[in-house]
Amino acid sequence: MSTTLWRNIHSVLKALKKGDVRLIEGSISSEGIIYPLIEELGVPREEVGLIISELAKRGILKPETQTTIVICPVCGSHMLTLHAKCPRCNSPKIKKGIMIEHLWCGNIDFMDKFKRGDELICAKCGRNLKAIGVDYRNLGVLLRCEDCGEVFPRPQITYKCSEGHSFSEDEGLLYEVKSYRIDSSKIGDVVDVASLVEDAVSEMGWRVESPAFIKGKSGVTHEFSLALFPSQSSDENRPELVIDVYISDELIDIRQFLIFYAKVIDVSPREKALIAVPGLKEEARLMAEKSSVHVLELNGTHELSERVADLVLGIIENILAKKRDVMSLS
Repeated sequence: MSTTLWRNIHSVLKALKKGDVRLIEGSISSEGIIYPLIEELGVPREEVGLIISELAKRGILKPETQTTIVICPVCGSHMLTLHAKCPRCNSPKIKKGIMIEHLWCGNIDFMDKFKRGDELICAKCGRNLKAIGVDYRNLGVLLRCEDCGEVFPRPQITYKCSEGHSFSEDEGLLYEVKSYRIDSSKIGDVVDVASLVEDAVSEMGWRVESPAFIKGKSGVTHEFSLALFPSQSSDENRPELVIDVYISDELIDIRQFLIFYAKVIDVSPREKALIAVPGLKEEARLMAEKSSVHVLELNGTHELSERVADLVLGIIENILAKKRDVMSLS
């Protein structure tokens, strides 16, 4: 994931935290399903879907079905026109309106065909229709084919998409347009951790990058939730401490841990830490211990920022103590 994308994600989180919006709704445009609220924050349209997907994975956005639309089964286009035809002869020459039946002679036609000024006159027998239920009855809104004369309540519908593909109602595919409900508590967790850690270590001469993008020995750039650098360092691009924060509904398994540890090996920081809400599976926990990874497991996020800050301060103190020991021996 690019640095620009992650910075846009962080900007969105900050804006959502400040605002009172609780639901991000989609809008159907000629270009597809768009989310104006996110675009108004300065996010390029092509990145909106990626950002929403990332925030949904982290549990910050909860998807809900906003509406369901029909799309083309061939190309997926939602830009459709509906074409109505006679169900008997397939003619497109059909008319719609309120129909009435003259009870005396049985003439059925559109009401406007009976109107003569303020009166209703039957074109078939010439009689005046005065009282509904006595002289005539209202049949409601119906359609009539101009070619074969068939009267029907519902036309045969054919869809045609903007790419020229035609299909029936049965052939059309259904597509759920999603809105996203915001979990404001988790927004605070993500945004506040970096701020509190930065406040805690700035007086010690350390700087914090969040999100952090560090190039490893392989040449691949890896992303971490936080990376900490001492102000006095021979290598400004090498962090002393990297941290990943996982907030999920499930425990971190061994596969997820190994993904984190592979990044650590390539970047080679002095220390590494993994923050897991709600925690790690036993196999992952044992691997973390063997790999000298600092682990912080929390049942919830209400004390996340403070606990991470405490952990970071403890790790930095150990780093500084080791450096002092080395200097005293030299």
